[in-house]
Amino acid sequence: MRFRSGGVRTLVVLRCDSDGTEPVASSGAAMELAIIDARNGIRIGGVNMVGSLGEALQTLRDASGLMMASVVGADGLMIDSAHAPDVDAESFSAFAASGLLMMDALGQELGEGSARQAILEYGSSVVMLTPLQEELLLVTVAKGEANLGRMRLTVRRFVDQVSSALAAV
Repeated sequence: MRFRSGGVRTLVVLRCDSDGTEPVASSGAAMELAIIDARNGIRIGGVNMVGSLGEALQTLRDASGLMMASVVGADGLMIDSAHAPDVDAESFSAFAASGLLMMDALGQELGEGSARQAILEYGSSVVMLTPLQEELLLVTVAKGEANLGRMRLTVRRFVDQVSSALAAV
């Protein structure tokens, strides 16, 4: 698709990055909208889009080397998850929901409102609880040797993608 914008001719490219071999647009695929200056081929803008919540969680899991990334409601019901085969995501998410209640109660006691994040370190695992929207929680689990700073940064970068995918659910 070509169009004129501000006197500069631009080219809009919609590319699917599912396997990186050919551009195929299908629902549920991770996509990128790129705006390229048609005169010189230089990218001048764009946005990444994630098709589904499951794909957003899998992308987060892969980017951080997580054992599990899931979205859970305050009632303990798991909305969606990307997890290693040996992780019982349903059970884990149900227990993690009480973490959201704890975070809210402590925030009220401090007069601070809701917490932005909670990190629980165990002997060989790290659990990070990140509120997404009211009544929803992103639960991420990593091995104990995980770099906490990198994990926090990656989760922070993916929160918008996970929230956008949630809005589409």
